[in-house]
Amino acid sequence: GYGVFAEGLMFAIVDSTGRGFLRVDDTTREAFEESRSTPHGRMPYWSIPAEVRADPASMRRWAETALAAARRAAK
Repeated sequence: GYGVFAEGLMFAIVDSTGRGFLRVDDTTREAFEESRSTPHGRMPYWSIPAEVRADPASMRRWAETALAAARRAAK
């Protein structure tokens, strides 16, 4: 797998099977849970829901949310 970075912060990962996961924290976890997303092991990254992946505007919003979570974790 590999990490996806912006502003020097890892906000997403792609695992060895090619599945994408976004950074989650206490502020954003509920939205991921409600979308039936699943965690990547014990890491703070959760799967990207199919409906989000299918819509570029939604994908951008979720990626921005993940980047915000990475910024909060860096403080």
